[in-house]
Amino acid sequence: MLSYDFSSPDATRAVYLRPSEPISLPQGTGIIGMWVWGDGGGHWLRATVADNAGNKFPVDFPRVHWVGWRYVQAGSPSELAGPTWLTQVYLVEFKPEIQGAGTVYIDSIAAMGASASDTAAAGASPPSLEPSPAMSSPAISSPAISSPAMSSPAVPLASSPASSVSQSATTPARVAGPQAPKPLEPGESLANLVRRVPGRHVITIDGSRPTLPWPWLTQEFDTFRAGDDMELVVVLSGATAVDITSLVPGGTFRDSLQAELLLGLLNTLADGSTSVVLVQDSQPKLSAGGLAAPLWTMLGQVKVIWR
Repeated sequence: MLSYDFSSPDATRAVYLRPSEPISLPQGTGIIGMWVWGDGGGHWLRATVADNAGNKFPVDFPRVHWVGWRYVQAGSPSELAGPTWLTQVYLVEFKPEIQGAGTVYIDSIAAMGASASDTAAAGASPPSLEPSPAMSSPAISSPAISSPAMSSPAVPLASSPASSVSQSATTPARVAGPQAPKPLEPGESLANLVRRVPGRHVITIDGSRPTLPWPWLTQEFDTFRAGDDMELVVVLSGATAVDITSLVPGGTFRDSLQAELLLGLLNTLADGSTSVVLVQDSQPKLSAGGLAAPLWTMLGQVKVIWR
């Protein structure tokens, strides 16, 4: 539980949740996720991970603009070397104009691998069923997991007594699937959507490469999280990350797991006060005739556009 009072206009205010012992992360951890009960305060949720050399790195989760339970996740820093630990989770506010007091609950912290074998079934999805809203015991109270190996798609690092999470937890069924792609709204222009304007962070990815430039992408995503821009636009050229017919991540990627991970990370960047747009090429089977006009749909919190 993170109870805070950020009523003062100080530049930096923070509250910390620290386990009695650092939580050991399994080898190959690429994503750290957790269930968060938000109070709508809009403050920044972060964590700290450390490696065997004593280096410490921040992990950036979304600003908590929602009310109720939501699953969030973030990429583990690539600079980590050797055994790694999660040392703390904290709520912080750097903007003097954002004030308030409240409580945020943390539960079911989990680690997921970034490799193909570890991410295949995870699909960057929640590792467990939504906790009970009455839950008040933070998951971080347990010091470590029992197994150092990541044998399941999402490995819970700890669980409160009220949680039903197990090591072999499965992803819950979706409440509602995405809608069929449709034309842009009247007055919307794809050229305007990708134009670099104040408040919009635009990055372009060459999707024809065998692998995506993950270190560079992580830096760009971190810049967006820490900045004041309200919209992130990712332009994917030479590839399609989402199939326009099935709406399943993968598209034309050589490795569909990269598409799943990209969509999962983009979903964590849309936190209620920010929006995320993924613009991609139409698929080869459609390119002969081409799309008469760009189509779009929502996949989670991400607006996906086929051009």
